[in-house]
Amino acid sequence: MSIVISPKVSKDLYEAARVGDVLEIRRLLQDLTFQEARRVLEHSSIVVEPVLNIAVHFKHENVVRDLVEYFGVTVDAKSDEESSPLMQSVLGGNVGILRIISKKLKYPDRGYPIHRVCGGETPNGLQVLKILIHIGANINLKNHKGLTPLMIVCQKRNSQTQDMVKILLQGGAMVNISSPDGNTALHFAIQQTDEMLKELAWDRLNVLKWLVKAGAKLKPNNLGLTPLHLACIKGNAETLTFLSNSFSVDEAELADYHELLASSLYFNKIKRDGKFSIICKLNETHYKAFKHLEIGMKLRTSHETPLWKFTNQIREEGLLYHVETQTFEELHALKNHGEGLLVELILARQRVLPSKAYEDHLMPLIIEYYLYLKNKHHYSQAISLLTHKMRLQLQLTQRKFEHTIIFLLGLFRSYRHSSQWARKDDQKIAEAVITFIEECYESEPSEKRFLLRWLYLTQMHLLYLCLCNPSIGSSDIENIRGLTKRFLSVTRAIKKSVLATYDHCEDAYLFGSCTSEPFRAVVGDNSLHVACRHIPKDESNSNDDRNCTCSFDHPTRLSALLEILHSCGEDINAINSEGKTPLKVLLDRHSTAMTVECRLAVQTLLIEGADPDVKDKLEQTALNSILAGYLSPSCDITCHIELKTVLILLLKSGADPNAQDKRGYTLLHHLMEIYNQGIGQSIQSSHQTAGDNNGFPFQEFVEILQSFGGSADLFTQNGRSALDMCKDEAVENQMRSKLLDAKRNWMTLARIAGRTIRLQKVPYRQVAPTTLVHVIELKT
Repeated sequence: MSIVISPKVSKDLYEAARVGDVLEIRRLLQDLTFQEARRVLEHSSIVVEPVLNIAVHFKHENVVRDLVEYFGVTVDAKSDEESSPLMQSVLGGNVGILRIISKKLKYPDRGYPIHRVCGGETPNGLQVLKILIHIGANINLKNHKGLTPLMIVCQKRNSQTQDMVKILLQGGAMVNISSPDGNTALHFAIQQTDEMLKELAWDRLNVLKWLVKAGAKLKPNNLGLTPLHLACIKGNAETLTFLSNSFSVDEAELADYHELLASSLYFNKIKRDGKFSIICKLNETHYKAFKHLEIGMKLRTSHETPLWKFTNQIREEGLLYHVETQTFEELHALKNHGEGLLVELILARQRVLPSKAYEDHLMPLIIEYYLYLKNKHHYSQAISLLTHKMRLQLQLTQRKFEHTIIFLLGLFRSYRHSSQWARKDDQKIAEAVITFIEECYESEPSEKRFLLRWLYLTQMHLLYLCLCNPSIGSSDIENIRGLTKRFLSVTRAIKKSVLATYDHCEDAYLFGSCTSEPFRAVVGDNSLHVACRHIPKDESNSNDDRNCTCSFDHPTRLSALLEILHSCGEDINAINSEGKTPLKVLLDRHSTAMTVECRLAVQTLLIEGADPDVKDKLEQTALNSILAGYLSPSCDITCHIELKTVLILLLKSGADPNAQDKRGYTLLHHLMEIYNQGIGQSIQSSHQTAGDNNGFPFQEFVEILQSFGGSADLFTQNGRSALDMCKDEAVENQMRSKLLDAKRNWMTLARIAGRTIRLQKVPYRQVAPTTLVHVIELKT
């Protein structure tokens, strides 16, 4: 049966509870039975909220006692809300109210009140904690984050921490329970360095003593780090000494921990400063780190049989062709050598830490060293360092190669402009990267899926870097060809392995088709596509062919790279998801800024058998790319000369000037449409006013197309020919004069001859074939 009370009574009850008037509350409920009064007091649907909550909120202990003991109001909330009587009394530190409600409390863990107290969020925390333990709160209960009260109190350091730890341990708290990350209370007690806790009343050693006395163990967490590891990572020498004595650590392990501590002293200083400016400098931090390395060496050499660092006393090759020091003489050589000491610290941290911890505790130090090397223009070392980093990432579950390879690509571009270019380290670098790629193939298939596009990008830049070296000779080409074969072999194997292992995995996933410039990849790309899209143009940017030739028997570096890739089995007419061949990619990418190197690269592709008539998804051929470059506002006079040469080269190689797109438009149709819109006229006039006598005017473009068989009387889907669309009388007369059947028949034969020459790979004489020349010369 529902109870109905007037809004005025409801308002008066709220006001009486707010001001703490017990007599008024009794007067308002005098006409109701005890059961009815209790229902009114407990239900928020009758009053604004339960009256007990209001009384607790305003800290009226007499009202709370009357409601609980006289009316028998229930003190347990139905949810974990912070407005419940228990949570309000705990968070407010109301010890008297908490004692009253604790007598009838059935669910002391609802809302995790003991966790809130241990988190330092309440006054009178010690008294509140004792009451909660006394009334039966679960002292080992994990909250929604998987933390027990003991973990929280060790994590949230304050003036009451020691006493709370003592109370929890005396109440039966278990010290070796693990959080979801595998951390125990001992891990949480070692999270911060001592330097960051000077202003806090926090005696770490006393807390650690209580935990050890209660049976704490050196359990590893999910990263494989024990509390001893963590003490060293945080740079806490005092904690290391206490724990090593408490758990009887042997001298070999203690030596490792001192070396790990040395790396932390160095790295933590760098992190606090926020920059790598202090790295490799001889300062107080440097000598502190060296001191702990020396302590470790003394421990290793204090026995008749030295406690070597490597198993079976093998001196393994480490970072950048260095190994860790094994004797005092080797170590003391690093005392005044900042860079050598840092490499020693990186190697020590790499050896001592479990591989799972590399991502959080080793990779940032390697990145800091990389930034230092790049800043100092030590490019060869920096590239080797990044390759070493990727090898370490092979040991991780979550491998993040992407950022490392982006670093590599940026480094290649910087390296090409440096004075160290001629040192002939390029092939060593390429060898190291390819060896790493082969190691990638040995990894699990699930770890290969995201590698492919980055491998292509990395290796294309590396091979080009090798070819750009001024000191390279013909004898080096075979070495580069061998590296290329290895690279292509392993990338094909990686792709085949992944696609065979995962039925749902497609090229789109392997290539990451959503990647934006400058590292864009397209589904279906092979290495020739990548080279044509991403390899930079010649730095000389000169019209003089002699300025861009190599010291070996190839016209340009890009041409050499394309020839090497094709000779190693790459399909020169492979079509990607956009329907583009490498030739079309090259022209689309560089037609607006055509250089001698790009023109010679086009010639190389044609000599190797590239088909200029392949249509992309828009049904456009290589000739359409030339037109797009010609119409670009950024295309200068020099570029127009090169475009004209490339246009004639494509037509002589068998490109069909009458290829039609979806609308039935040929290149002549496009020209007429553009000219009628005024675009062609404005471009032509702008070049003429600039004094361009050798430019690429509209009329000459039409003439070249017709000279190679361009037909002005082909019809579009709308039934219009180029003649119909032409509005310039001089151009129209020129096109009509070319419409003789004999001329068209001759050019059809010439195109067939050009295609045959290209497909049969007949050598060229400059830009014309050396055989069947009489076919081309029939026009005279």
